[in-house]
Amino acid sequence: MGLIADLLKEIPSAARYKADLEAMEKESVSLQAQIAVLRSENENLREDIQRRDNIVKEKESHSTRMDDVKHNLLACLAKGSKSEEEISAAAGLSAQSLYFHIEDPGLCKLFSSQSVGGLVTTYSINQAGRQYCAHHGLL
Repeated sequence: MGLIADLLKEIPSAARYKADLEAMEKESVSLQAQIAVLRSENENLREDIQRRDNIVKEKESHSTRMDDVKHNLLACLAKGSKSEEEISAAAGLSAQSLYFHIEDPGLCKLFSSQSVGGLVTTYSINQAGRQYCAHHGLL
């Protein structure tokens, strides 16, 4: 209570004010605890909303059908890992056209690539790609 409490001690009729001051201090501590609880709850709710938003975005990305070329590329990869040449031949694409499509941000998150000896790159579908393929009947 500090200085105010010392001043109240000097005034004889200040006992009532002292009691009011102590009650206000207790209420302040209680309110601060409630604020801390509410802040924690607010943060938990924000995290829950973010998780749900991520789930919705993921489901939306699988429900939207890609263009036919990208769709066919995924269908090709759904059958197993393939090299660039195998994918180009199966999809009827030139190397430049293949690179154009596999570098698409919407498509490249659905497969993974692995270089073998720095010369041959093989591509395989990942879990997100499997989900897309399953949703669109490619598996």
